[in-house]
Amino acid sequence: MIVERHVSPDGVLTFVVERLEDGQTLLGFEQSQWHTHPDLLVGQYGDTESTATSAYIDRLLRGTAVIGIRRREGAITEAWIMDDPAFEADAFAEGETLEMRHWDGRPWSPTQTGGDAREWDIYAEVSGGPELVRHFGQVPSFHDAGVLSLHLNRNGPSALRLHGWSNTGRLGADRALALDRHAIVTFTLEGLMDLQIDGFSIQNVIGGLILRRAPDRLERQGCLAFDPQPQDIEIELVPCYGLNGLIRARSVAITFEPGEPGGCDA
Repeated sequence: MIVERHVSPDGVLTFVVERLEDGQTLLGFEQSQWHTHPDLLVGQYGDTESTATSAYIDRLLRGTAVIGIRRREGAITEAWIMDDPAFEADAFAEGETLEMRHWDGRPWSPTQTGGDAREWDIYAEVSGGPELVRHFGQVPSFHDAGVLSLHLNRNGPSALRLHGWSNTGRLGADRALALDRHAIVTFTLEGLMDLQIDGFSIQNVIGGLILRRAPDRLERQGCLAFDPQPQDIEIELVPCYGLNGLIRARSVAITFEPGEPGGCDA
């Protein structure tokens, strides 16, 4: 029995929640055999199957999740919600194409967490951005970065603190990827005006951080603390494990301390 059905704005995808006779619940796309189960979502998206399922679907419908669509000769062969879009960008065989997109049809590409020209532009404009890029040697993706804290202040600046690094692409003596240029990075937010956060946990690892001028999100107009302005900043915390979501503010400034977290941050 279908208990929920959601059709994407462009009509390409239909996401359903189906309850089987044996009591199992499946979440997936009508156009694909791929599916997941509520019990697999507990922990990352919520403490119970119900809350985790609701958060998972909300993340899809609000356009945070990245969807992979494989096609052969123009026909959809598989559609799924990606766990690690940058890693899965090559997940197609000869004769297939892979579209990476959001629910509303906006395209996604690996450069969104890899530092394209538009991302350099925003880091160049933000206070402390050029210094951070020089430290890392590139626009940081913050792939697998740890969220150390998120402080929300009603009457003053709020702050997001991360532990980030550069991936050298080399294997160390322990056969793990060698990491370099560790830093504790603080995004100080002035004029916090919208917050969509899911999945806070005892450990919070993000798939990436996207810094950009805030796009128009008509569904959030009634939630904004202030009237939107073209210079507003949006931070997207790409989900991996724990905290993820969107933060919108009037402005942001970046500072960082080279090194790894210690003490209560570790």
